[in-house]
Amino acid sequence: MSALAPRQDFPLLAGDPRLVYLDSAATSQKPGVVLDAMREYYEHDNANPHRGAYALSARATERYHDARVRLAHFFGVSDAACLLFTRGTTESLNLVAYAWGRHAVRAGDEIVVTGAEHHANFVPWQQLAHERGAAFRIAPLNATGTVDLIQLRSMVSSRTRVIAFPHVSNVLGSMNDVPEIARIAHEVGAIAVCDGAQSAPHLPVRFDELGVDFYAASGHKMCGPMGIGVLIGRRALLEEMPPFMTGGDMIRSVGDDRTTWNDLPHKFEAGTPNVSGAVGMAAAADYLDSLGMQRVRDHERALVRYACERLAALDGLRIYGPDPSCERSGVVSFTLGEIHFFLRDAGAFESFRRQFDAARPAQLVGIAERIQHQRAAGRNDRRKMLLGPDHHLRDRDETRGRERLAQQCVDFFAVTRWCEVIRRFKEQRRDLRRRNERLNVDRLRRLDVGATEVLVG
Repeated sequence: MSALAPRQDFPLLAGDPRLVYLDSAATSQKPGVVLDAMREYYEHDNANPHRGAYALSARATERYHDARVRLAHFFGVSDAACLLFTRGTTESLNLVAYAWGRHAVRAGDEIVVTGAEHHANFVPWQQLAHERGAAFRIAPLNATGTVDLIQLRSMVSSRTRVIAFPHVSNVLGSMNDVPEIARIAHEVGAIAVCDGAQSAPHLPVRFDELGVDFYAASGHKMCGPMGIGVLIGRRALLEEMPPFMTGGDMIRSVGDDRTTWNDLPHKFEAGTPNVSGAVGMAAAADYLDSLGMQRVRDHERALVRYACERLAALDGLRIYGPDPSCERSGVVSFTLGEIHFFLRDAGAFESFRRQFDAARPAQLVGIAERIQHQRAAGRNDRRKMLLGPDHHLRDRDETRGRERLAQQCVDFFAVTRWCEVIRRFKEQRRDLRRRNERLNVDRLRRLDVGATEVLVG
């Protein structure tokens, strides 16, 4: 199977034919059409929207509005005013925790997250629970890495105010049953908050059909620019929530002793908006739709199967997470001896992580990589929930040089190339271990000879 998207679509990749970029779960490369759309905006329509009584400002306002409508269509949102622009998934989730949470959560209430959360959907709720005196509960995962729905149902009660969970795990690639989790939340009067950072680039998303109350996504993970994302919410909740930040166009009127808020979506978009980012994210949606999100999904499935087959052929390698035949995304986590790898999003445009202290074999073959502190593995007990009781991921200062890598391959060639890198790295480690053993034997022999000479002398 050939690559889903031509390499020439991405200027950075086209400019460096040897580079295999495997860090897209952190941020994807940008197709030329996205860069062109942003440049075109700055060269022809740049002005402060909403405020100027002149043609250029009106065009900027129109471009911002059109981007919102385009992304509402991409995410399956019938009410475009309920799609808010933010800086990304992290800000979106913090917005819900701060604005909705401080309005709705009281002492004695319960906040439920899962053992698969990215820090951005874990820490804000944890801090809210501390601040409000609420109970903070972590729902366990089952053997496939998805939320254990039976356990989750047994954990919630009439005191539960929110269930926060990921659509797709950024560690194991497991895909949660979003509508069912939303039903469990609504049965006890709670809201459902879904982290869509790892699903938006890879799956057809229809917000109106998912049943959740809030859904967050980032532009830069779906071929769009950095610094832009969306929070999609139910109108009734957004209207009753206080604003997250104040100032700029989010006000309706300001008096000496009273301020009133603007209508949606402006109520939650304080300050000068990131119009070029919104335009770029809308262009990224156009690009992904031109590929076809179902084609993206099918291509990712084929890559996952191929990657798991190639990895499973390596001695001593253990793969975690759902079986490739199950419904899952392109994240593939595995260990090779004491080295921890996270093959992240082996589908359309995702990632792999950086830095070998010793040999750096991947860099020798032109593969972009970096070390990653897994953001869904913040504590040892949560790591057990993710990878099982017999496996622990250690923090950077505990690894003593052992590496944790996360990678993603753009196509079958990249998967094959990375598997070859792992094989070569394993051989290098074996050869180095043997050489060290020989050196140790020689050193002991020299020590024995020296000791004998001292005794005889």
